[in-house]
Amino acid sequence: MPLLVPRFTVDDWLTPLQKVFEADPRIDRSDVVLATNSRLLVTMNDLLEAYTPQEIAFHSIWWFAQYACTVTSRVLFNAVSNAQFGMAMQRAYCASLSMELYHVHWAAAYKAITSMKDQVKINSCLENIKTVAVDKLASTTRADGVTRQSLVNVLMNIEPIIWPSGSLATLEGLESMYGPSYNGSGGVLGEGLELVRHLRRLKGTEQDDLVATVFVPSDTKRLTSYDPVTNTIAMATDAIGPPMYYSSGTSAMTYGGLGFVYSMEVATALNSISYLIRDEASKVPALSPNASLPFALSCANGMHAPFPELPALDLAYEAYLRFRDAHTDLPLKGLGYSPEQIFFISFCHSTCLFYPDGTSFSPRCNDAVKNFAPFAKAFSCPKGSQMNPSTKCHYF
Repeated sequence: MPLLVPRFTVDDWLTPLQKVFEADPRIDRSDVVLATNSRLLVTMNDLLEAYTPQEIAFHSIWWFAQYACTVTSRVLFNAVSNAQFGMAMQRAYCASLSMELYHVHWAAAYKAITSMKDQVKINSCLENIKTVAVDKLASTTRADGVTRQSLVNVLMNIEPIIWPSGSLATLEGLESMYGPSYNGSGGVLGEGLELVRHLRRLKGTEQDDLVATVFVPSDTKRLTSYDPVTNTIAMATDAIGPPMYYSSGTSAMTYGGLGFVYSMEVATALNSISYLIRDEASKVPALSPNASLPFALSCANGMHAPFPELPALDLAYEAYLRFRDAHTDLPLKGLGYSPEQIFFISFCHSTCLFYPDGTSFSPRCNDAVKNFAPFAKAFSCPKGSQMNPSTKCHYF
């Protein structure tokens, strides 16, 4: 951690980490900390170098006021609602707060409206992705035997979590988790604070462990998250809706969308676990160019290796070819694209970014597919062209 945030010493991290996680026994210098976002840590250090502690404190207070007051103060609520942009932002704030506080409830509600046929189809897709990943890892020659087998063992036991399980899958369990209805006068913020206090009473219980496995939308750009402690991949219910998943979609659409999203987290999980297994968490900082699956990367010097998009695309496409339903995986009516082309179109669609000027583009799509030979074959891209360069990066 001090390598990425030089302004903080090891001792500076111990107090806040202990306060947040309330670890027992207490966190000390000998504990390994798995940082999942190196860019966030670098940004933190940049802010510490550019601003004084007082300036950062004032900014944080003002940021909180902007976030909380616009949904808790009736005067500000009405004032913001009068502007079109303010109204849109207000809705986004309310939705974000609702999803963060009631994420288990929303996941349970989504399961209730998802047919058993779709649940089976979704679970099969995720299981098939794991099967392919295990096979690729088991057959790779780019890792030593101990590392390879350890990763395979971890991967074989990874469990995807989309919906609540156990007591949280029942109405009684949800009522017990969230407690009585809020009748105070503190508005949205007051309700949120009371709910947080109520949830603290679950700490250390089996119910608390179940809550921890359900996806929490803390980052609006992510739809999945891996927990190395429970070896689970939590997936947002947003990932099992358009454009990632369509109930009547073909195999190409399912694996190109939902399958790819899940594959990205599988690749990210393998990357994180590989360092823990090899005991290199403290030796190889996450900023290193070798940080992404270093044991399995083959790429020309100077070339950009899109991670985790490229290995995820490899996993999803292999799973698609191996497990697709040949009877229903047909060209879409009215579109002159082959099923293989539909797979890549679905992948690019699910990674598309929308810009303020109304345009849309997916740089992640372009970076990945130009390094993936099956794409060039599907769209007949001439060898040596921009989308089919002679030299490509490879994982696995």
